[in-house]
Parts: sequence; structure tokens; C-alpha cells
Amino acid sequence: MISKVQDEFDKAIIRLHIPFATFGDSDGRSAHSIAKQCQELIVKPGIELQLSHEFLSQKQLLNFLAQNSLNAFFYDENKGRGISSVIDFALAVQRPIAITNSRMFRHIISTCPSICVEDSSLEKILQNGTEPLSKYCLDWNEANLIWDYERIVDVVLKNRLKKKSCVNDIRYKLKKLRKKIEMKTRRDTLTPTLEPEAVKQQIGKDNKCRPTSIPDVTSFNRILDNDARQLYKPVIDALYDLLPGMMSRKIPEANIQQAFVLDTVQKNLPNHKSSKVLCVGSYDDTAAAALKKYGYQIDEVDPVLNYDLNTFMDKPSTIKCSYDVVFSTSVIEHVKDDELFIKQICELLAPGGTAILTCDYKDQYKPGDPLPPEDLRLYTQKDFKERLLPLIIDGSLVDTPHWECSDPDFVYANCRYTFATLVFRKNKL
Repeated sequence: MISKVQDEFDKAIIRLHIPFATFGDSDGRSAHSIAKQCQELIVKPGIELQLSHEFLSQKQLLNFLAQNSLNAFFYDENKGRGISSVIDFALAVQRPIAITNSRMFRHIISTCPSICVEDSSLEKILQNGTEPLSKYCLDWNEANLIWDYERIVDVVLKNRLKKKSCVNDIRYKLKKLRKKIEMKTRRDTLTPTLEPEAVKQQIGKDNKCRPTSIPDVTSFNRILDNDARQLYKPVIDALYDLLPGMMSRKIPEANIQQAFVLDTVQKNLPNHKSSKVLCVGSYDDTAAAALKKYGYQIDEVDPVLNYDLNTFMDKPSTIKCSYDVVFSTSVIEHVKDDELFIKQICELLAPGGTAILTCDYKDQYKPGDPLPPEDLRLYTQKDFKERLLPLIIDGSLVDTPHWECSDPDFVYANCRYTFATLVFRKNKL
């Protein structure tokens, strides 16, 4: 940390707090030794080192953090370790944060613009201020904490308690507390995001990558077959370059879905002054990962990471009619209530917002036919036109659909099918 500061600044105060650890340094020898080594590293006359060792109360710790222009936490990789709770305190004082690329910071490591010192300078992180952290302050506010706690306790009560009156009494008290906190803390403003121009400037600076786009796309509601694979090959190749580890786990012929989604999301983002984006089913989704690599801020919903879409709709900080783009890659065929899924996406879209979905598709499919083990259904034109499209209230498809496919060209789990897209836009006010 001292080397990093001296490399970037001619004048600065470095404040290191190194308390004695009763479990391994009760007499403070190690702390004093580290302090001495740090002092010896100072070579610039304008760099001042301030050291402290006393154990701080929570209030004292917050005061210490609040006095700094930038709070920096340089952790080793620490594979297998949990998430660092120090970030909770650092966020609470509303100061910029700098971190190393450690697994203990995996809950904030994808912050955009980057707050990792491997990607950005301390000076740049300081200049960006607290704006990159605003999403976490909203997501982890009191109302959401109460909501999440209530949700967890509700599951435990259902599983373990037999007496209905006890369950109802506790649930009532929790709901009452949640309502009180929600009224106090909920914000009506949208989650701040980077302006499109700021995103463009960020790309190539903090990230050594640039988006690949297909200029001659003429159809958005279509079949993703071998012709589409050829058309979107540059995007698929870019995904392999950008995310080699993640892409190595994928079925090559299925990557057309993420390529289509990635390209279509990028085509729609410039249409909005400040783009608020939601990915439904983001876990291990290469389109979502690529967009984050490109510098876009994305809200993510996935049962593996947090919760399903239905639960997200009940979250206190979820603002309906606020998302400019909602995308979901091959998720809807796994959802029990797919009609509710479409309705909720429509509710989340802002006026003029676009939904981009892909799904497993076979126009010849009939209920009872063999399915891939993960799927609840394969979609058909009849499904789209008779069940799903009528649910798009105050919106319509972005173009004339071309969902005809007499010869599906994808085979998985002894089932032959293909992929189709559903892209619709909510009407502007």
C-alpha cells in the first residue's frame, strides 16, 4: 500500500491501523514490527505515515474510516475464505473504497468503474468517488435486510414449527417491522448507472476489451439456427476471447443464444439516456459476464446467487417500470409459471424499455413428447402467439417474427430442437 501511494502521489497521509491480536499477537510485537517496516519504506518527504494500534469500538472504527479520503483494503487472494465484513463499515461512512482482486471481496469485485487497484489507480478511484458504490448502499439498506431476514425466517418457521399460532404471531411481528423500516428507508429514485457515453469512455481504459457488434442484423424475433451461428460468429469468437474459462464449460452450438443476447442488448442500450439493466438468470451467463467486462452495470437475479424473479418482485428496493433492458437467456423453459414470468418482466420494463429472451423451441412439440431433463416445456409458435404475446400489455414485438423451423438442428439429451428469441418493447408514454 505504501509503495502504491508513493508511486502515485508526492504528498499524502497514510493512516494504518494495526491493532494487537489476542489470538496471535497479544503483546503487539508483530504489529510494532510491521509498523517499523512500513516506516522504513517512506522515501518521499511529502508522504506522512500515521500508525495506531488500540482496539476500536464500532463507533471509533466508523470515525476512523470517515476521516479518510479513501479507504484501501489490500488482501491476498485467500482462496476458500469467506466474504470480508470490513466493506460493510467502509460503505457506511460514504467514502471511496479501493480493494485488491481478492476472493474475500467477490461481492463488490465487479464494481464499475473498477475499484480494484489491479485495474485502476488510487487517484482514479478517488476521482470516481462513491458513485460506483451506490448500488450496494441501495441493495443492502435496512428495508432489504429486514425483507431478506423475514424471508429466511419464514422458510425456517414453515419447516420447523408446528403450532400455527406461533408462526403467525412471529410472521406478523416481522411484517410489521419490515413495513416500518421500509417506510423509513425506501427510495423512489432509480439506481444510478453510467451514462452510455461514460460507459464508452470506460471501455478500453479499465477493461482491455471492446464490444463486438453485428451491423447487418435484420431480424430479432427469429430462430437461432446454423445460419444464425454463422451470422453471430464474430460475437461468439469474442466471447471465447473474453471469457475462456466460462465458455469452455458451455455446449458450443448453444452459445448462439448468449451471442444474440449480448449483441441485441448492446444495440438497445444507446436508445436510453441512462441505461438500467436487469439480467434474469445471470449465474454463469456469458452474455451478462461479457457486459460487465465491457463496463456496464447490471442488476442480477438468479436462485443460485440470490433469488428467483418472483421473489425479486417483492424486494423493497425493486422499482417497477424502471428497467430499460431486461434480458434472460434460456430461462423461461425452466420456469413453472411462464405466464407470470412474462407479466413480471413487463412490469419491470420502463416505458420504451426492451425485453430480450431466448428459449428452447420446437414448433412440432406436443405436451407429452420427450424433453431435456431440465426443461418443463419446449416452445412453439402457438405458445408464443396464443399464450405469451397477449400478456405483453402496453407493448409489442420489435419486428415481424420468423419462428418457422421445420428441421431443428440442435441435439441434446436425445432430443432434437432449436432456439428461438422473443424481443418486445414497452410503449413509450
